[in-house]
Amino acid sequence: MAVPSQPARGMIARNYGRIINIGMANADRIHAYATAAAYAIAKTGVQILTRSLAQDVAAWGVTVNMVSPGIMETGDAATDNKLRLDHAVPMRRLGSSGHLRPRRA
Repeated sequence: MAVPSQPARGMIARNYGRIINIGMANADRIHAYATAAAYAIAKTGVQILTRSLAQDVAAWGVTVNMVSPGIMETGDAATDNKLRLDHAVPMRRLGSSGHLRPRRA
């Protein structure tokens, strides 16, 4: 397979690298929803891409992983959905983009 990005090619040349994709929790158990076909296809595709690319570049010391956050507060998680979804999350709150930002030491 052709490596899809210039950074990955550089990682292969150095025999070291880390690629982290952002996926979706339980992407392997995704259910069909009337208005979510494109989203479901995209997130399932990220999972397959991650697994495939990991196989392709492992011999060069490059790892490929997928972070799969739970339910995030986005435009799709409107207030009425938030009330309905919060009960399914152990922390009793939805995730936010701030939870995905790297922390500085």
